[in-house]
Amino acid sequence: MKLEEELVAAQMLDVKELAETIVGIGFECTDCGACCKGGDEEHTATIFPSEIKKIQNVGKMEWRDIARPMPFGVRENEKGELVGETFEWALQIGGCGDCSFYRETEGKGMCSIYGFKPLICETYPFSVDLGGSNNPKGEIVEKVGDILVHECEGIGREIEYKEAMKMAEVLKERTIREIEESIQLVKGYKSLKTGKEKLIVHDSEGAKNIDGKSI
Repeated sequence: MKLEEELVAAQMLDVKELAETIVGIGFECTDCGACCKGGDEEHTATIFPSEIKKIQNVGKMEWRDIARPMPFGVRENEKGELVGETFEWALQIGGCGDCSFYRETEGKGMCSIYGFKPLICETYPFSVDLGGSNNPKGEIVEKVGDILVHECEGIGREIEYKEAMKMAEVLKERTIREIEESIQLVKGYKSLKTGKEKLIVHDSEGAKNIDGKSI
């Protein structure tokens, strides 16, 4: 399926049907923090440029404090510098590989940017399967209707329809945004030859340095 076809399919998603599916699956966050932790691998939750800027405006933070280049395609040169070309941004991580905005108190996890966290975090453990490029990486437990269910201990717990509707609305928004971002990225992508090794990140706004500044 082409990206433009995926976008139409995403725009036609029925929020009520998504909500009913979520109610049937069941979900309640247990504050375990598993989705914010790196585990065996570093945490790699996608964050859009507009989401980074929103957090910047609220928290008076630098781009690098919020996001890092998605690690796929990134390598170290002989000087230990990160070089290569990659696509999109991931939430910044701490020394242990967890999301840098994750906090834990008495065994309970919390997000320090809760009101401004990315769409991917708001909709976990669900994503929408349109059979195309929007299919995410990660452990998938099952597929129910259009919804992919990712590994989470909160699955199967009772959820009120009102809460499921909120989740479904954000899930549709995220699905549309992901495809729109991909369309803009493909349209604007141009491999850059800078004359020296450096790390370049391509996103929906064009090519950028690791500090988020356009090249």
